[in-house]
Amino acid sequence: MGAKCAPTYANIFLGWWEEVFVYPSLAYQHHVRNWHRYIDDLFFIWSGSREGCTDFIHSLNSNPHNIFLTHSISNSSTSFLDLRIFVQGNKLVTDLFRKPTATNALLEFNSFHPWHTKVGVPTGQFLRIRRNCTRDQDFLMQARDLTDRFRQRSYPKRVVATAFQRARQHDQASLLIPVGRSRESQTRFITDYNDSWGQGKHPKNYVRGFKNTYQPYAWRLRTKAKEG
Repeated sequence: MGAKCAPTYANIFLGWWEEVFVYPSLAYQHHVRNWHRYIDDLFFIWSGSREGCTDFIHSLNSNPHNIFLTHSISNSSTSFLDLRIFVQGNKLVTDLFRKPTATNALLEFNSFHPWHTKVGVPTGQFLRIRRNCTRDQDFLMQARDLTDRFRQRSYPKRVVATAFQRARQHDQASLLIPVGRSRESQTRFITDYNDSWGQGKHPKNYVRGFKNTYQPYAWRLRTKAKEG
């Protein structure tokens, strides 16, 4: 939160902190089986005793850089970001986690946002809980709660039902596969919004004028290069 550069700065600083204080630690090398960090939130699996884990965290808090870790240690379940992670047999299972203080902050359907934006919100939210929930019964329970929250925000039943059915066609494993993005060959002209656009020339005319100005100049440069 705050300046746009804050997450990048935090990632760089905490990456350095891990390299200097965490990875060289003997406790880390002998007992930490998995270590994951998202900016300043940490999740790791400890193979030693609870007392040893507590001592390890206290040693990390003993630093001159004003970094202090609050922690939660459990043998069965914990929460990390928007996930509830718990042990089932010999596997880790995930479910959606919402803070007790969380409110219904979904976009109001009667807002003046474009139609595709309002329809896309339920799709994204249902796919999110499908991605977070390993078990089908957890997904259905979270979907019912999400449906009630969308109805409170005046979303039509058809829009919510369509988004739910789309998410139901997937499983968690398929949604965790990274999707490659194709590189566009088009050059996009991006500028700040201005309400005078509609009163003057169409934006395409500006782009067309730019091409008419640039292309002859580029042609003259190529001609001079050949002559030289």
